Amino acid sequence: MSQLKHTLNSIYILIDLLIVAVPIRVFHLVWPLGIGAIYTIFNATYFTHNGIGPEGKPYAYYIMDWRNPIESSLTCAAGFILTTLVQGVLYAFYRLRMCLYWRIRDYFEDFDDTARFVSSMEQGPEERAILPQDGRHRTASYSSTE
Repeated sequence: MSQLKHTLNSIYILIDLLIVAVPIRVFHLVWPLGIGAIYTIFNATYFTHNGIGPEGKPYAYYIMDWRNPIESSLTCAAGFILTTLVQGVLYAFYRLRMCLYWRIRDYFEDFDDTARFVSSMEQGPEERAILPQDGRHRTASYSSTE
């Protein structure tokens, strides 16, 4: 059940990051690393002050059992490295989203300009031109009696 909850949460976050216009910066790495450092300090302090975790054991997660300090330290270091890699992937997703946005935007702007040009050419004797400043239409009549 725990894997299902974490997997669905991760999928939701990835979809959210691809849809929502929240920018992701490389500097944002500071926040997850800071929270990880705070949790590591809390976890070590909890152990040194004889905190009791679930099921009466002196740790909350067996991989963070500070009775084996080398294993716990390696776990923390791996967590910081993994956090850095995940932040890099999130930044890559952001860059991909922005690249797709600019390509789609340019495509539709070109399509819109072409459609306006074609429609103005198909008007016949009464030509419609679009004023570029505000997008309003101006109608100019051409008659043979002038």
